[in-house]
This record gives sequence, structure tokens and C-alpha cells, in this order.
Amino acid sequence: SLIAGQEAVRPGFRVCARCGTVQDPGADPKHDPSCPSRKPGARQQTEDCLYLYREFQSEAIRLLLPLADLGRARQLHSFVAALHLGLRARFGGRVDHLATTVYSEPSEGTSLRKQYLVIYDTVPGGTGYLKQLVTPAAQGARMPLMQVLEAALAHIRGCSCWIDPERDGCYRCLYAYRNAHDMDDTSAGAAAELLGSILAGEARLQP
Repeated sequence: SLIAGQEAVRPGFRVCARCGTVQDPGADPKHDPSCPSRKPGARQQTEDCLYLYREFQSEAIRLLLPLADLGRARQLHSFVAALHLGLRARFGGRVDHLATTVYSEPSEGTSLRKQYLVIYDTVPGGTGYLKQLVTPAAQGARMPLMQVLEAALAHIRGCSCWIDPERDGCYRCLYAYRNAHDMDDTSAGAAAELLGSILAGEARLQP
């Protein structure tokens, strides 16, 4: 199936077509007590590939990722961890309701795909946190999102692991973002380089 512009292979659920009970692979059929398929000799009718989706409206920010800088897993995961570090500094605590995902879409007129990082609020309706990030306090004022990135960079460079040649991040900075799955691809050095590059181009931002 095609999800967020990317092909994803998933087995789906195998369910009874009459009562909807999920069937375990390799196990005897299971049915609701009132299901006709429970009767001895009854023909089993199943839907072999059922997918479940959930939709809700919330808030999101979409950031276009430069492929040259964030096309590799190490840079991407380091940037996401740094972003969460800055968000915690901005909002003064846990921001577990703010999640990220990457998706791509075709680039018009080319065979390439644009890659985006989406920051979204998992609370239905949104909490207003993301709106604050892209709404300057006054016309011409600095965008709060850039302040988030600056706070993340300051935290990384001020962490004790920054001057330790044997460490490239720790649980006081980037590893505090609890994504053990991508820990091996999370680097304080890579994050600092990316954040510095983005902040250096802040003067070229356009509303």
C-alpha cells in the first residue's frame, strides 16, 4: 500500500467476513458466539488483508529537508533528536505529544522526490504549541522555531560530552530523546553541524 507517498508492505489483519473476529495465523478459527461460521462443517469466509486507519485533525509543521544535508539516516536522526532537545528547552519540560515523521512527494517536472520532516501534535485539535513556533511575537521579530534550534545547539555545545573525544552525545543532551531504535545514528557532532548551518542562513528566511 502507499502511505505518505512511500510504498509499505504490511500483511494486514485476517478476519472472519461474518463476525469480524481476527484470526491468528496457524491457529484454529475463532468466531463470535453468534457467528454462523461456528457451526460444524460451516464454510469459513475470511477477509485476508484488512487494514485499520485512524484519522484526526490536529496541528503540524512541515519542513522541507535539504537532501544534501539530511538525506542520510545519521544526519536525519541527529537533527530530530536536536529538535526535541530544543522543544523541551522552549516549553520547559515534556513535549511527548509532539511527534515527527518523514514523508516525501514528487517534485514537479523532475524524477526526484521532495523529502519533508513533519512535526505534528498527537493531541486531537492540537495544543497550540506548534502555532507558537511559527508565530513571531511582533512583525519583523525572530521566528521562535529558530530560537528552538539555537537553544538546542547551545545545549549540545554546553554538555559535558561535547569535550569528551570518546563520546558523541549522551543522555543529558541528544539521547534524552527516547528513540533507542535510532540511537546508533544519533550524533552530537552531526546535529551541531546541521544546526549551525541552518542558523547561519537565518537572515535569508522569507515570510
